[in-house]
Amino acid sequence: MATINFEGIRATPKSKHDSFEALATLLFRRTFRGPAGCDFTSLRGDGGDGGVEAYFREPTGAVHGLQAKYFFKLGTSEFSQIKDSLNTALQNYPALRSYRIYVPFDLTGRKAGGKLGKSETERFDEWKQAEEAAAAKAGKALHIELVGATKCREQLLTLDHHGGLRRYWFNDSVLNDGTIRSCLAAAQTFAGPRYTETLDVDT
Repeated sequence: MATINFEGIRATPKSKHDSFEALATLLFRRTFRGPAGCDFTSLRGDGGDGGVEAYFREPTGAVHGLQAKYFFKLGTSEFSQIKDSLNTALQNYPALRSYRIYVPFDLTGRKAGGKLGKSETERFDEWKQAEEAAAAKAGKALHIELVGATKCREQLLTLDHHGGLRRYWFNDSVLNDGTIRSCLAAAQTFAGPRYTETLDVDT
């Protein structure tokens, strides 16, 4: 079984970017834990996603949104895209209470002595804290969560007990008990009358 590599995500039917958005939407829907009665909505991004790819709406009206970004570093341009998406989401969904951002990589950590400037983690955390503080000052609750590659893999592996999701998104065959039994049954059927139990070897 190969390691889940988000650079190798399927490029069909549209692009790797679209596939990552679709996978993030699936993971968001299956892992979000909200109160009873939440409604889930997934949006098409053809005309712009309005800051979210999908969202849950609570009976109270509170909104929990998803944003997926398919790039592999957090440079100035990439960070600007995330900031712009949040600003758009807040404009379009004033009741936004949480914002989950999926990216297919893990952020860099703090450098020794700070000689190379702030790390991706430090810059993201400072921005997150400032946005959450600004929302609190305006009398609103807002929680921003980044889901990087490691968390994405963890969520996917937790959901994908039989390997079907990995095979679909990454063309990755998974060897488990079900796969082995299926292969043995296919071999026995193919052998037909040539098969006999005396050929079994205990290992």
